[in-house]
Amino acid sequence: MAITDVFKRALAGELGLSRGRVVAIESDGRVRVRIGAGRGPDVPCEVLQTGTTAAARLTVGSDVLVACPEEPGRPGVILGTVGSAEAVADAPGAAAAPASEPMRLVHRDIVIEAGEELTLRCGEASIKIRRDGKIVIRGEHILSRAKGTQRIKGGSVAIN
Repeated sequence: MAITDVFKRALAGELGLSRGRVVAIESDGRVRVRIGAGRGPDVPCEVLQTGTTAAARLTVGSDVLVACPEEPGRPGVILGTVGSAEAVADAPGAAAAPASEPMRLVHRDIVIEAGEELTLRCGEASIKIRRDGKIVIRGEHILSRAKGTQRIKGGSVAIN
C-alpha cells in the first residue's frame, strides 16, 4: 500500500491507530498482528512500504503501530515498528521473538542471498556457503541419511 493511500484513508477517518505485536507472517505476505497487550484480536495487516527494507525488519514478536480500519473485512496497515532508540540501535533488524517460541517462516520457496558468504550457525555447528562455490559444513558429528541412493559426485573424492 502506498503512503499516499494511507494518508488519504487516515484523513477520511477510516483508520484508528493501535499498538500491537506481530504474531505471524503468512505465506501471502500478510502479517497477523495481535492488537493491545495480548488481549485483543489478531488482525490481518498489510505493511506500509517506505523503503526497500521495510518488510525485512518485521519478525514475529515485533511491536508495531497499526492503522486499524473501522470497516470489517478490510486489512489493517502496519505503519512501522515501535520501540526505544536504544532497542533499535542494539537490534537493527527488529525486535526479537521470545526465546521460548520458535520463529517460523512458511512459504513454498524461500531464497536467502548473500554477496560473498552465507553462514548458518547453531552453537559449535555451522554451514558456510561461499561465493566461489565452496561449501563448508562443520560439526561434532555429521549425519547424512537418504531413503534412496546417496551419491557423492565430484572431480575427485577424498575420504580421510
